[in-house]
Amino acid sequence: MDVNIISLKDSNRRAVCKSRLISKGYNPIFYDAFDSRNLNEVQLEHIFDFKLFRKTFNYKIDSGIIGCVLSHFNLYKSLLRCENNSKYYIIVEDDCIPLATSSELKNIIDKALISSFDILLLGYSKTDNTQYEVINKMNPFKKLYSSGKFDIGIRYKQSSCGAVAYVVSRSFLKNITTSIKKPYYVADEWSFLEKRFKLLILHTSPLCFLEDYNGMPSSLEDGRVTNRSIKIRLPYFIRPIWRSIYSFYVRVMLHIKLIINNKI
Repeated sequence: MDVNIISLKDSNRRAVCKSRLISKGYNPIFYDAFDSRNLNEVQLEHIFDFKLFRKTFNYKIDSGIIGCVLSHFNLYKSLLRCENNSKYYIIVEDDCIPLATSSELKNIIDKALISSFDILLLGYSKTDNTQYEVINKMNPFKKLYSSGKFDIGIRYKQSSCGAVAYVVSRSFLKNITTSIKKPYYVADEWSFLEKRFKLLILHTSPLCFLEDYNGMPSSLEDGRVTNRSIKIRLPYFIRPIWRSIYSFYVRVMLHIKLIINNKI
């Protein structure tokens, strides 16, 4: 099974990433990432729409974040030029750690195709077991299908959970590359993409890939800063109560969402 890997041409991560993927039965195919490390806004404005970005989103980004989305967007266009005309494509970043084997992922995708999904998220950035438990409590997962030890389903809402590993449909690639000529979003703005293109975004549980954020640290998260002057934090003794109330609320809302979309 082919896996398309976004990686800087001079990255020393490639050998490790290749070995990890091959050990799980994948066929790694590397695509050179767009290197924006030494570019400024003036040099990037012909390929990234800063004006529309600032109009749409309430945070600031640096050239590294822009290089990331351009790398993913360029890969989308490259995949559409492939002669195999596959229904879907697997995309990962070079700091991924595969947990699912190639055969397991093939079965997962086959199950997910029952819903004609647009995007299937396989992994989240900066996530360990403890953080994953918090995610499941605050943004609950509802199983739609099962494949072995993996479940496929939806979450209450989409979050900017990274673009470490995901599957995209060919129809989504056609849609986004014809509708957007100059990107103005961040690669993992899944909520924005879901609303903008009316997508069906599925998730796996447990995750099929992790990000090696300890062994291969990234500075990309530092390049996204929210435009907030005041950050409100609840007192410590109130936080567990609030989390329990919120968790109950989102589970109810997820159930209603499933009913509306005829998923249950």
